[in-house]
Amino acid sequence: MRGRRTIALAGLLIVGCSEEYMVQVVRQPDAPMLTQRAEGCLLTVYREAEPVPAGCREVGDVFVGDSGATSNCAAPRTLDEVRRQACLFGADAAQVVRVHPASFTGSSCDQIRARLPVCETRETRQ
Repeated sequence: MRGRRTIALAGLLIVGCSEEYMVQVVRQPDAPMLTQRAEGCLLTVYREAEPVPAGCREVGDVFVGDSGATSNCAAPRTLDEVRRQACLFGADAAQVVRVHPASFTGSSCDQIRARLPVCETRETRQ
């Protein structure tokens, strides 16, 4: 009986894992609605210490992280999701402001928060 419970619990843990992220996108209150861009659009993602060009202003914010039992969520894939969300939002770039690495005591995934700017010039688009 105990062996069956162990197998059932292991099965639940495996099935309970998902590749879905928890994503929160927030538009700034004074920001206009933007036109959604193609999901795979090309845009620049600025790292934490990297400033965005002059003439850019923040219009939104995105958080990509663990949904509770997320798998396959290392930093490169999480950053790709930040880029995808920036495109869907209509931003010209994404500026990473915080990275929380995966840890044994915290989340099983790397988590990223980024600002979503629009720019007067389109130099942020690759």
